[in-house]
Amino acid sequence: MLGLAAVILTISSCSKDGDIGPIGLTGQQGEQGIQGSQGEQGSAGQDGDALGVPGEQGEQGADGTNGTDGINGTDGANGTDGTDGVDGTNGINGTNGTDGSDGEDGNANVIASSWTNLNFPSSWNTNNEARFELSDVNITQEVIDSYALLSYVKFTSTNIAASSFPFVSLGKQYEIHDSMMVGEYVAFAIVNDKVARPTPPTNHQVRYVLIAPSSLSGKSNAPTLEKMQKDGIDTGNYKEVMDYLGLDH
Repeated sequence: MLGLAAVILTISSCSKDGDIGPIGLTGQQGEQGIQGSQGEQGSAGQDGDALGVPGEQGEQGADGTNGTDGINGTDGANGTDGTDGVDGTNGINGTNGTDGSDGEDGNANVIASSWTNLNFPSSWNTNNEARFELSDVNITQEVIDSYALLSYVKFTSTNIAASSFPFVSLGKQYEIHDSMMVGEYVAFAIVNDKVARPTPPTNHQVRYVLIAPSSLSGKSNAPTLEKMQKDGIDTGNYKEVMDYLGLDH
């Protein structure tokens, strides 16, 4: 600014004395002044939505009344019954079948025990005997009076075939016999060697079979002791007897 004023002053002074001289060269532009500090930020304007306060939500309206049920339709008329069909012709009666063969007779007249351990006492009584008694409700007075008794003994520790009663031990040290009482089967061992007097046997089992006579069996061909002997069955052979009577070994 001071440079410009000097130029103007110079021009004014020269005009007084002589002709106006040519315009001098433009001086260099002065340096840019320092940028002023940024002004403070103005306060924020109000939110447009905040000017108006929202109203409260209204209550839900009541449910409408249910409509009236429609009237039921009229039932349709029943259809006409169909005509009955013609009865078919009766078939020809079939021929009667051939009668089957008669079944084998059972052994209801036979009572058989299972194999049972002969639990003799550990010593002989004063009669040199040792008794074993087995309860059996099948042994009635009628059985004692009429039935045949077949008894067999075997060793429990070996597979030696069963022997019939009376049983005599190896060396004839003792014998085993049996009998029946009402409700009981009785086996008794008798010591023969009264000097050595071995203890009563402890490793034997017994099984007995009671066979009714034909007069009680109700069938003429039922197995009886007489019929077995007539058919050649060795009643002392345990396997033959069991097979003949249809019993398990």
